[in-house]
Amino acid sequence: SSRRFVAGIPSYVLVGELALCKVLSGVLPRPGFAAALAESAPPRWRQLASMALRTAAAHADRGDAVATVANLGEATIAEAQARLAERRQWALNEKGIVAKAGLSSVAEPLASAGLTPARLQDTVSSVARLLDVSPLR
Repeated sequence: SSRRFVAGIPSYVLVGELALCKVLSGVLPRPGFAAALAESAPPRWRQLASMALRTAAAHADRGDAVATVANLGEATIAEAQARLAERRQWALNEKGIVAKAGLSSVAEPLASAGLTPARLQDTVSSVARLLDVSPLR
């Protein structure tokens, strides 16, 4: 299948599919969400979110609304992955992940991002605040 992942496919998605799948015949192991994964995944996702916020800010400086919003979307999905991993919830794709992670409020600033560098920077700041993630410097 040709899946498209905005923030990248988690390396642990196959284990999650095994954990959540419907077995049609026989018996399969049901791996749990390992404590080590719940500890190691969130910082990695947050680093991606932070880098995406930094890139969004750079695009905002140039007044590039499309690239700004695209990177803010990546940051939002990466933070959603981090939050779900902390909760030990499998996220096998990005469908509905923002809502599952309790980040639906990010949609409002994204929907009204603006076109000027100043408005776009305000949007970057709003999203960073809602995600509680700082852009990498």
